[in-house]
Amino acid sequence: MSKCCYCSFGWASLIIGLLLLIAGLVVQLAVMPPIYIDSMNDVKVLGLNPDGTPNDFTAAWVTPAYIANTEFYVFDYANTGGIMNRGSYPDMDEKGPYSYKTAITNEVVSWGSDGETVNYYQRFVYYFDPDQSCKGCDPKVDKVKIPDIIYQLIVNVLPTKKICKKPEKGSLDEKICNMVNDDLLDNIEKGGILFSLLNIEPFVYVTVDQLLFSGYTTPIVESLKEADLFAFTFLNDQPEIQETLQNITEALGSIPINYIQNNNTLDFYYTALTGKSDPAKTGFVTGFTGTTDYPSSEDGKLPLKWWDAKTDDRFCPTRYADKARTIDGTIGDFFQSFITKDSELPIYISDICRTVTLTYGSDVNVKGIDGYRFTFGDDVFNSLEPDNCGYCKVLPRDFHSYPEGYRCLPSGYLDLSGCMSIPIPDYGDLALPIVASLPHFYQTDGDTKFAPRFKPNIDDAPTLDIEPFSGTLLKAQKKMQINMYIGQSRHTAFNSLKVQRSGAYPLFYLNQTALIDQNDVNILSSTTNAMNSTIPIICWSAVGVGGTLHSSLSPSFSSAAVVVERRTRRTTKLSINFLINSYN
Repeated sequence: MSKCCYCSFGWASLIIGLLLLIAGLVVQLAVMPPIYIDSMNDVKVLGLNPDGTPNDFTAAWVTPAYIANTEFYVFDYANTGGIMNRGSYPDMDEKGPYSYKTAITNEVVSWGSDGETVNYYQRFVYYFDPDQSCKGCDPKVDKVKIPDIIYQLIVNVLPTKKICKKPEKGSLDEKICNMVNDDLLDNIEKGGILFSLLNIEPFVYVTVDQLLFSGYTTPIVESLKEADLFAFTFLNDQPEIQETLQNITEALGSIPINYIQNNNTLDFYYTALTGKSDPAKTGFVTGFTGTTDYPSSEDGKLPLKWWDAKTDDRFCPTRYADKARTIDGTIGDFFQSFITKDSELPIYISDICRTVTLTYGSDVNVKGIDGYRFTFGDDVFNSLEPDNCGYCKVLPRDFHSYPEGYRCLPSGYLDLSGCMSIPIPDYGDLALPIVASLPHFYQTDGDTKFAPRFKPNIDDAPTLDIEPFSGTLLKAQKKMQINMYIGQSRHTAFNSLKVQRSGAYPLFYLNQTALIDQNDVNILSSTTNAMNSTIPIICWSAVGVGGTLHSSLSPSFSSAAVVVERRTRRTTKLSINFLINSYN
């Protein structure tokens, strides 16, 4: 081969190597990410095919293939005598798990006319699983002793002179106080004596199934009817107050009290974005519509009665109060594609009636798929954070060491009384004194001795494990504890409540786990392998080949350049050397 031909071959090989190197880098770093995003976004849209059938993404969303299981742990109060008579800290036996297979489906009600929104119900159905439950446990047989929420409501609805001096405007207190006088208030105080005579206690035995699902009717109502309490002499000349209290008592006695109210019920439907215009917003909830006594969102915000923080620039500026009513994010069933460790993921959690933001916690591997674990930030339930003042409610009674009238519950607790209530005919809603926390009071402030047997740890924290490229949920663990807010009675004659410690009395906690099934694992593995290995291997191979050609041919090409240099003018020599040096 002549030197001239060798020189031409060297030039061609160098250029080819250089082009392969550049092309590999461009494809890997600039071309493939948008292709990934576009291809992922194309399939993450809720909607219908041209023939009216659900597209593949929608079909998978309607009937999720997740393996869902819910474990309930209930608390059985063992020292009620000490609690009522000596002010002892509550001592509870934790029983469980009572495990339930949980079927979750999404049922489409209608599609928006422009295809941008979808209305849908989310249905939960719980099936008791004895094999995964504690040995010999039967929720329909096993009984626990718990605080009776109806007892608390009846005692707290009775007015006192202090309350009637300045009742909250529009409240039930105000309605009752307008019908009574001081003499009657004195006699109502004496009503506590009758409770003692009838052995009416603030604790009640219920089965686990009644506590969670089927509900129980409080025995206090029947006891009061038998004693004809509200026909007592001190009420005979007060027919209005007598009728009011009878109506309230009958309403409370006719409504079963259960704390898991979404078992095969459809009380409201969501409105969510389909992702047609913006796939990053697929599934984002924009509101909900109640179909029973459940309220509806108000102009895209949570109902005002849920989070009606008194706006006060000294404590809670309007912008923060409004933020508490914001509806944002999905309901936690899927997320946007291409999540990073810096991503903040909002989700709306109907169980606690609010939106929370998840942040990156750690790397995980679920069934062989790498993912990111997202958790609640430390500030989510921190009542001292300015952003959280909208979730605060003035304490109606003492709570641990926090006095009545304090602006908020301690950090780690969330007052759900605004969104958990019992409708009373003609008198509005009666708020239930329910407080949410993480299991075993994890990350709460307050009296650490209140539940001496609790040993909170990181395992009590809720988590979401997500495959970051596709935004696929790998594993979710929803953890929450339901507590009853009990304060010392405002009525001095109710002996059982005079010395009882105020605070959050645990009823039960749950651990609901949703785990990706093996078929979806296989599909996701093949997809992520292509994104993480196959395509990058091709791209980087091109880079490698190009780089090898370049490095191996550079010396030979330099030799050819020397031969050329001897036969050409100095200006040609300078140009070629500049070109070679610029490539190196």
